[in-house]
Amino acid sequence: MGSKQSIIDEHEIIYGTYRTHTMAMIGSITTEVVFLVFISVAAYFASAVFDLYNITQEWQQWSVYGALAVLALVMIVRAIRDYLAWYYTQVIVTNRRLIRREGILTRRVADIALNQLSEVVITQSLFGRIFNYGDVSVTGDSDASALRFLQIQSPLKLRTVIDDARVGTKRDTAPIPTQENKTPTNPLTIEPTVVDEQHEILAQIDALQRKGILTAEEAAAKRAQLTGEGQ
Repeated sequence: MGSKQSIIDEHEIIYGTYRTHTMAMIGSITTEVVFLVFISVAAYFASAVFDLYNITQEWQQWSVYGALAVLALVMIVRAIRDYLAWYYTQVIVTNRRLIRREGILTRRVADIALNQLSEVVITQSLFGRIFNYGDVSVTGDSDASALRFLQIQSPLKLRTVIDDARVGTKRDTAPIPTQENKTPTNPLTIEPTVVDEQHEILAQIDALQRKGILTAEEAAAKRAQLTGEGQ
């Protein structure tokens, strides 16, 4: 948790965290598991050969078993590495950015501001639709700002969270009505606008709570902060 928080700014709110689907992780360690099975079978047959041909020299037995043990250790280390690579590869949606974090010992972070997003594209195969994973590609206002997430779990939910966060970002960056920008024909437009915006923000907080993005305590705190209760 601390590792995630270290890449989040003080005023950022995390709306959701996603990883590559577990099927992708299982697929990446399948090779290591298959090799471990073959190593176990090889050790069994080596023991049978030793008994069959009455090979009792310890150095011969240790040579064979040692080589098999080293191979097994390599496969176990590779499997652990693949798991950790899956675990530490995250897609984080905040109220400001879409972040990709990866790396075990060396952290690599790429992000794109939500107010710069221009397109979110989801690609799902037949198995992806069945098991609820897919590739998510996001592009920004410029060609240089683009991110792609492969085999992400719940891609449709991820896009929904991104869309909700973008709505909040656009609202936060919208110009605030002032005395100077009131129109002469309707000089009192600021009060209904502020009330409408407050109602819209409260509705968004309720929606985020229903989706499980915000807990009941977090939603209550945001409502109190917005309405000024408890101050």
